[in-house]
Amino acid sequence: MVSFFKLLHCILTFGGRQSKDLKQISQLGHFLKGSSAALGVKRVSSTCEQIQNSAKGISSEKILEEVMSLLKRVKAEYDVAKRHLQECLEHHRIEQSLSVF
Repeated sequence: MVSFFKLLHCILTFGGRQSKDLKQISQLGHFLKGSSAALGVKRVSSTCEQIQNSAKGISSEKILEEVMSLLKRVKAEYDVAKRHLQECLEHHRIEQSLSVF
């Protein structure tokens, strides 16, 4: 799970640099769509799918603006999901430590 968040952080940083390599962004969106779906992070998965599909388009200012907007949205969704998953993990650790007694 930690590597998923590290990868997503790298992609968001990559996107934040206003990169125009839409093919790579589309491929990374595809990868993260599946990874986030496997973790049950539906909003992130859905937005990553939109990134994947939008970045498949012919490069234009409109497409780049749309992709950058989606990258900002997925970052916010990612932050919420990360906090939630970390809280769940911490709760699970506490339950495990209490079950020892």
